[in-house]
Amino acid sequence: MSRVFSNGPSGDFVVNPFGRLAAMASRLYLAAPYFTAADHVREAAKGGKSIQLIVGLNAATSPQALSQVVGIPNLAVRYLTRRFHAKIYIFDDTALVGSSNLTDGGLVSNREAMICLDLP
Repeated sequence: MSRVFSNGPSGDFVVNPFGRLAAMASRLYLAAPYFTAADHVREAAKGGKSIQLIVGLNAATSPQALSQVVGIPNLAVRYLTRRFHAKIYIFDDTALVGSSNLTDGGLVSNREAMICLDLP
């Protein structure tokens, strides 16, 4: 698997390794200040994955997306209200780290920079 993703013209969309890693993992630790793309998180939780999700409460986070994940078994949501800018997604022992939020823009359409860290 490639190690760098940018949602660029080569088709290296962040959503691809995110989905692949989520499908293989048993535990996901997800942190992003902006959250609008609930489908990927919801599907992982419904697939029996244990998920810890940290999101920012701000104008960019979608209340509708939050309502789609709150209360799902195996999924805990925590909120930060200020000075939260980290974007890190850990799938068991592999991480995606970079600039992509958990939004359609961050996972597919914005030019982003994410690196996959999976070496011991």
